[in-house]
Amino acid sequence: MDTIVSKYKGKVVFIDLWATWCSPCLDAKKEFRNTKGEFHDKNVVFVYLTNGSSPRKLWEEKIKGIGSEHYYLKSTQWEYIMDHFRLEYIPSYLLYDI
Repeated sequence: MDTIVSKYKGKVVFIDLWATWCSPCLDAKKEFRNTKGEFHDKNVVFVYLTNGSSPRKLWEEKIKGIGSEHYYLKSTQWEYIMDHFRLEYIPSYLLYDI
């Protein structure tokens, strides 16, 4: 997580953990689209994380319509984040102010 967040010094980093098969995740992205637009000219970066539970080709297609920064994590990286932050479900969100 430090590697990802350190790229955005001086910004607020909104991290969205999601999957292509997760209906609540996809619904949240649609609902959040307008709100996200309000932060376009602010020091806010949106970062989206998923893992191998999302088929890579489908993920590549889905992220085209989302924009921002995307990372496809290895299962060990995903498990570390879920455990470290005690997250049980997706969608889940993390907010950093660096």
